[in-house]
Formats: sequence, C-alpha cells, structure tokens
Amino acid sequence: SDGGNSARWDFGERISALGLLGAGAALIVAGVSGLWRFDPATEEKVLQTAFPDLPDIQRPNDGKVGPDGAFWVGTMEDRDDRGAAGKLYRFGPDGNVRIMRKGLTTPNGIAWSPDGTWMYLAETRERIVRRFPFDKATGTLGEGEVFATLTEDEGKPDGAMVDAEGRYWVAGIYAGQL
Repeated sequence: SDGGNSARWDFGERISALGLLGAGAALIVAGVSGLWRFDPATEEKVLQTAFPDLPDIQRPNDGKVGPDGAFWVGTMEDRDDRGAAGKLYRFGPDGNVRIMRKGLTTPNGIAWSPDGTWMYLAETRERIVRRFPFDKATGTLGEGEVFATLTEDEGKPDGAMVDAEGRYWVAGIYAGQL
C-alpha cells in the first residue's frame, strides 16, 4: 500500500463523470438525474441542475469541465443496440443548460486544445473523432470536421485528453491502444 486514503460515496444512481470546481475540493458529478455539487470533505451532495429531458432509456456518459467554465456531458441510450438519440449538453456556470449537439450514439473523448480554440468529441461506435472550433468566451461550437478515424486494430475511441503541447490522446478500447 502507498499509504493513500480511499473512500466510497453512494449517490443512489449511476454516475458517469466528474470534474473539479475551481481550486477547492468540491466536485461536479454527472448522474442520471443531473449534475451534483459534491464536497468529499463534508460529504455534502446537492443536485445543482437536472437534465431537462433525459428519457429513462438514456444516461450520461463522458463529461468534462471546459475552458468556458461549463460542464459538458454527452448522453446515450443505455442499451447495446443504441441509436443516435444522444446529445451533448452544456451546463453553464450560470445554471443555463443548452443542448449543443443532437444525433449522437456514444459520445466520448471530450477534450479541448490548450488555447481553448478547439473542442474534440469522439463517437465510439463510429470510430471517429471530430474537432469543432470553440469560442471559450461564449461556449459555442462551430461546424465540426473529422479529426481522426480509428481502425479496428486501433480500437474504438473512448476517454481522452489533450496534453500541454496540443496532442489529443484517446483510449482505443477493445484493442488496448492509446
């Protein structure tokens, strides 16, 4: 053991993503009901914003805090034969919730370029990563373009991040690739 501590918290629902809220220890947590503000030190959980229209068959998937201060999270149908009913939501710091993209199957790999001018979004089932011009002042996306298409040997794009030099790194699930 490295002497580290571990803890477990029950939200009473499926949780898919989390992000840090500023320099403090509080977290933003995406669950089926919406976004929770959670303080691990006090174990206080507060449902901040509900998903406005999430059908019972859908759940949140990947999510990240963007350079605009909003929490971005994709949703998908929670079944193997899912269709293109998922959406990309932007939960603004002001409490405003906007649907930024529709027609997604399995949104993953959300990340931004170091300067905040590009947003990346993977579609796992399609094996495609798109990038979108991003305006961090307004939190808006321009028209997307295909950034990468993964082969079967490279796997399906899942979780991702961008390093300080602007390189997009994505996990190629089912192939054990990065």
